[in-house]
Amino acid sequence: YKLCQWHNGSQSESLTYLVIAHDSLFKATFCKASYWVKTEAYEGKGTVMPNSTQYEYQTDVKIYATPKDGYHLAHWNTGSTADTIYYQVAAKDSNFIAYFEPNLYTVETSVYESHGTVTQFADKQPFGSVANIVANPNDGYTFDHWEDKYGNTVWTTATLNYMVDARDTAFVAHFKPLRYHVTIATDWSRGSVTPPSDYYPCDSTLNIKATANTGYQFDGWSDGFPLSERSYRVEVKPDTVFTAKFKPLQFTVSVTTNSSIMGKANGGGTYDYNSSITLIATEKPGYKFVKWDNGSTEKNYQYTVPAANVILTAIFEPAEYNVI
Repeated sequence: YKLCQWHNGSQSESLTYLVIAHDSLFKATFCKASYWVKTEAYEGKGTVMPNSTQYEYQTDVKIYATPKDGYHLAHWNTGSTADTIYYQVAAKDSNFIAYFEPNLYTVETSVYESHGTVTQFADKQPFGSVANIVANPNDGYTFDHWEDKYGNTVWTTATLNYMVDARDTAFVAHFKPLRYHVTIATDWSRGSVTPPSDYYPCDSTLNIKATANTGYQFDGWSDGFPLSERSYRVEVKPDTVFTAKFKPLQFTVSVTTNSSIMGKANGGGTYDYNSSITLIATEKPGYKFVKWDNGSTEKNYQYTVPAANVILTAIFEPAEYNVI
C-alpha cells in the first residue's frame, strides 16, 4: 500500500505539527500501490499480451502468449508451460518472459520410378531449420527436377537447401534417362532393318526387325541371335551394334534345246540368286545357233540368276550352204 493523503489533504508522508491546547486527531488514508507487470516474447517468436504496464496491488491480470506460425510455447520464465497465466499483482514489480520453440514437421522425400536415390529424414525437422536434400541418379540417368505432392515443379537443382516451412512437405525427385547410341546395320542390297540407328533413352525397349529383300533370306544376327525379330533394352554403353545378315536364296536354271539333233545346251544347275553363270549353246555340224528363247544371241551367255526357277531354251536351225 501507499499513503494517499492525511485528513487535511496533505499527501506528504511526514507532517510537522505545532501542538495546541487541546487534543488533536490525525487520520492517514492508505490506498493500493501500483507495480509494473512487464511482459516479453523472447526473440520475437510470438507475442505476449497485455503489453507491459502498471497495475494496482492485488489486481488480477490475465497474461497469455501467442506463438508465430511454426512455433509453440515452450515455457515461461516462471516455469509454467500453460499458454495463459492468471496473476494477482504482488507488492513488487514482476517480469514474465515467454519462450517459444519451433514446431517439428515432416519432410518426406521419394523418387519417381526408382531411377535414383534421395536423402531421407527419419525424424521430423524443426521449423526454420535447413534440410539438406540431395538427389543422386542411377547409372544411365540424370537429375531433372523436384515436384511437390501436388505435381508442381518446385526446383531444378539436384542439391537443395530447404528451409523447413510451417507444414508437412513432400518432395519427389524426377530423373530422366541419358541417351545411348544403338547401331542397327545390314547390307541394304540384301535386306532392311528397323528402327534406324540413333540415340535412344536408357532402359527404353527397342523392337528390332530384319526384313529380307527379294531373293534373300535372313541368316541371323552378328551376335548369333537366330530370329529376325528381337527386343533390346537400351543399356549404359557407348555404342551397341546389331548387324542383320542375309544370304541369297537358290534357284534352278534349267537349259534345253529346241532340237537335240541340232545342238546342245550346258550350264544349267542350282545357283545363288543374283549370281552370274555361263550358259553355253553348242551347235552340231550342219546346224547353227540362233538365240536363246529370252532373246539373247550370245552362245556363251553370261546370265544373272533371277529370283525364280527358270528354263532357257537354246534355239538352233539348219545351216545354209552355197552349192556351186
